[in-house]
Parts: sequence; C-alpha cells; structure tokens
Amino acid sequence: MEKNYRVTTFVMDSGERYCMVVDRASGLPMYYPTLFLTTQIRNREDAFSTMLAAANNLVMLLRFVESRDIDLEQRFLTKDFFKPHELDDLRDFAQCKQRKGPLTVSSTSWLADAMTDIVDNGTQHSRLTTFANYLH
Repeated sequence: MEKNYRVTTFVMDSGERYCMVVDRASGLPMYYPTLFLTTQIRNREDAFSTMLAAANNLVMLLRFVESRDIDLEQRFLTKDFFKPHELDDLRDFAQCKQRKGPLTVSSTSWLADAMTDIVDNGTQHSRLTTFANYLH
C-alpha cells in the first residue's frame, strides 16, 4: 500500500510554530523525519520557514524512496547505501516540480513529461542539502 505523506503545522501553547511530517492515512508523525526536524533544525533555532522548507523536502525524499521501493531504515542497518544510479535519479527527482497529490509513478517515465517543470537552482540546492543532511 502506497503511503502518502504531508507536512502539518501547528502552534504550541508557548506560541512557537512547529511542523512535522505525517502519514496522511494514519495522521501519525513519521518518527525519523520529525526527529531530524527537531534535533537538526528546531534546536539550531532556525526560522520556522526553514523548518517548513526542510519538512517539505523530506516529504519529497520519502516519496522518492517509496516510489523506488527503497527501505531507508533497512538500507542503513545493512550498510547498503545509495548506488550511483540511485543518486543520479534522486538528483533528477529533486530538479522537478512536484505535484501536491500522491506520487503514482514507479519508474523514471515521469522525467520525460516533467523536464519542462524544472525548479530553479536555489530550490534544487535546498532540496539536495536537506536530503544529504537527513541521510548523513
């Protein structure tokens, strides 16, 4: 069953704005992405907009690994990291504008149609930097 992720935002009692990556079906937060946002972004006292951008980038990464049937946790446990062709595919994926709905394609056929919908270099850099920091 395909999971569908989204970013949810809320305001804590203290007035602090916060966001986390959740599974749309269950409404439950995704453990590792939320842990990353808390320990690496929020605790660094970055702006809320930075945390929100990172959360959206993590949703994109989760869509990518799911569409390729990659189990990140298992890969890390077995030290079977991304292969060069997977990194190339991830880079290509990060260059394309993303739909708001669920990702339904399971191969790179999306690339042919999406090449006209390329994001700017700053967005690509932000996405890839978030991916690298999360996977590090």
